[in-house]
Amino acid sequence: ALEAGRAAAAEADRDWVGRLAMRQQLREFRVEQSE
Repeated sequence: ALEAGRAAAAEADRDWVGRLAMRQQLREFRVEQSE
């Protein structure tokens, strides 16, 4: 059960990092567009 919980936590963490990176890319894209 602990292993499953750890795997789920790792999956959620990876998903969060992915969303954070995507948001960062979007911000940089908007900055380039506004210049």
